[in-house]
Amino acid sequence: MKKLSPMFWGVLLIVVGALALLQTLGIVNLALTVLWALVFAAGGGAFLYVYGANRAHWWALIPGMTLLAIAVVVLLSATAPEAEEAWGGTVVVGAIALSFFAIYGARREFWWALIPGGVMVSVALTTLVEALGAPIDVGFIVLLGIGVTFLLLSFIRTQEGERLRWALIPGAIMTLIGFVVAAEQVALVQYVVPAALVALGLYFVLRSVRVGE
Repeated sequence: MKKLSPMFWGVLLIVVGALALLQTLGIVNLALTVLWALVFAAGGGAFLYVYGANRAHWWALIPGMTLLAIAVVVLLSATAPEAEEAWGGTVVVGAIALSFFAIYGARREFWWALIPGGVMVSVALTTLVEALGAPIDVGFIVLLGIGVTFLLLSFIRTQEGERLRWALIPGAIMTLIGFVVAAEQVALVQYVVPAALVALGLYFVLRSVRVGE
């Protein structure tokens, strides 16, 4: 399969520029939105074509899936604006996450792709929860997502057969911080911390009693 020619990119840029000018002049409206969606879809498809033509070009998965997601969001803005407002950010960020997971699926030696993938999933969930109008600060979702991503990463084995045990450290730290922040959001920290202190104190007391015996 041949690579995309400069002619394709030239025509695509001309179309994009012409559409932008028509939109600025206010000549077209709904039809232009649909055309923009088609342009983004064509761009995404072009990048996926590049990847399909040569699997060594794994990087093309990222812009490819992202542009396809943007095409969906643009189309939703014209046909279902309420859905676009609620789901638009989640769709785009989720597509970026999916692209990194696809990279790992295609190239298992690229375990690093799971890290941005997990982070993007966390951001997508945060965006979705915010769109649903949750009355809390949802920043803890990102912290928990990053923590869980590293914890899962610790189970991955490299091509040499070694597990990424180092990932347990940032995973445990970020997960713990995420739970603390989440507890603050639901007003549980005032109960959890004292209870933990009491439990820890009882542990030391019972241990001292056993040693005395």
